[in-house]
Amino acid sequence: MNSFIFIDESGITEGMEAKQPFFVIGFLKIEEPDLITKELVETHNSLTAGFKAERKKLLKDLVTNPRVVSGNDINLIMRATRLPEYHFTEIKDGDSINKYKSFIDVLFKYKFHFCALTVNKDDPNFSKEIYGDFWKSYVKYIKILCKNNCKKNERCTLIADYVTKPKRHFTDLSKELLKISTVHNVLRCHSHGVPLLQMCDLLTGCVSFELKTQNDTANDSPAIAAKRAVTLHLSKRLGLKNSISFSSNKGVTINNGGKYFSIWPLLLKKKL
Repeated sequence: MNSFIFIDESGITEGMEAKQPFFVIGFLKIEEPDLITKELVETHNSLTAGFKAERKKLLKDLVTNPRVVSGNDINLIMRATRLPEYHFTEIKDGDSINKYKSFIDVLFKYKFHFCALTVNKDDPNFSKEIYGDFWKSYVKYIKILCKNNCKKNERCTLIADYVTKPKRHFTDLSKELLKISTVHNVLRCHSHGVPLLQMCDLLTGCVSFELKTQNDTANDSPAIAAKRAVTLHLSKRLGLKNSISFSSNKGVTINNGGKYFSIWPLLLKKKL
């Protein structure tokens, strides 16, 4: 069996962003990446068809009847209609909710295997000496995800969102992953132009968001409310009545009709 694995992460374990309470690595395994990618692109094109028609009409009108363009005209002219990057952080208002819901709906037409490994940095057992080195943790946890989510007879090509390796580190991600018998090829690249990397970002973002907010809706801004709506939609597609329910120390596994979705909280120890 040949599969493609897509890897994305949310949060880090050191530096300025180390204040984030959770570090999450998402693992998305797909058997039919080309079919899903084709449909994701077609879905995006159908959602933006109206903007393309409006822009074409506006440009034709400006040639026929020259005038000073308004701010709305400029926004329409400059608005990107080619496939943009779909990222969880870009869900900022109500207008983006349906677009991201449609993106998720495409995935659920196919078989997929998603697992998110989560690290709670507020856990009393979290030690910077053991878990705080971002690059070491990043490489180690991807290896753990591959070893526990790939079958012995699989040949997997792994595509990871490009993360810059700190200069002080000599561990090469590709060389480490190729030591795993089921991983046969590794590519690190930026997610622009790779919709399934963006899908992994979206699923990973939903997990990280739910962990951080824990259904606390008291101070929802428009952006937070929009993110919550997309996360709730994912939960319903997974067959849950409410949003993804799990605490920082309890995971969840849903395996339904070829749709596998798992949250795996890493059990932290004071000493290795």
